[in-house]
Amino acid sequence: MPSVNINPVVRALLSDPQKRQEYRRQLIASRPQKDEGRRIELEDATGKVVHLRVLPATPPAAQKS
Repeated sequence: MPSVNINPVVRALLSDPQKRQEYRRQLIASRPQKDEGRRIELEDATGKVVHLRVLPATPPAAQKS
């Protein structure tokens, strides 16, 4: 399983169950943009809107033998 790099701000946002539920709702409702993934906006604890870009998953590169 490949490791996933998550921004600390995003990790803090998604640690809140309500924010995580809103993230999932927006992820399902949004349409993917051309090669840019999906755009999601969440509000952090200070009231600042954080813009997230969820990129499409890419399969791991095959090893050359």
